[in-house]
Amino acid sequence: MEMIRRLTPALVVLAVTLLFSAMKKWSEKKCQQDKGKENFVLRHPRITLWVGCLGGNCFLGLLIWACFVSSDASRILSALVFGGLFLLSIALILSTLSWRVEVSRKKDYFRWISLPFRTCQVYYRDCISYEIKRTTLILKTTGKTFRMDTLTENLALFLEVLDAHHVKYIPQPQKGK
Repeated sequence: MEMIRRLTPALVVLAVTLLFSAMKKWSEKKCQQDKGKENFVLRHPRITLWVGCLGGNCFLGLLIWACFVSSDASRILSALVFGGLFLLSIALILSTLSWRVEVSRKKDYFRWISLPFRTCQVYYRDCISYEIKRTTLILKTTGKTFRMDTLTENLALFLEVLDAHHVKYIPQPQKGK
């Protein structure tokens, strides 16, 4: 039992590292497939959908266990926590399925489609600047600020299109300088 308790954090770190590595490889592979195309779509990596489904199933099972099997005094608190985590998993699944950015190299705009299926047409002339902070791309326009994960499929192609339309890149300051 002691060995399992000591190995669990290491296994969690290993699993998360492998997950993010797989997400990055999948994103780079998708980017290579769409490199020469005129139209392409930015999406959350498909592995995000699987994480949401797996998490949703686990949290639903724990929710059922907390409600019906557990006879503990903390049954209500457990049910609330696992119910909340289950709802977050559902939100992750819906976000992965619905969020996308449709880009055409020939047009002077791109379409940002978000949850709840709200479409926003963004013209490149309205884009002021973009910057990449740790795991987030921040695109500032005249009316709005858009954020997307840096593991998004086809992000490198989108950055090429932004550069081609002369959208200003703001580099991050180097640490220690």
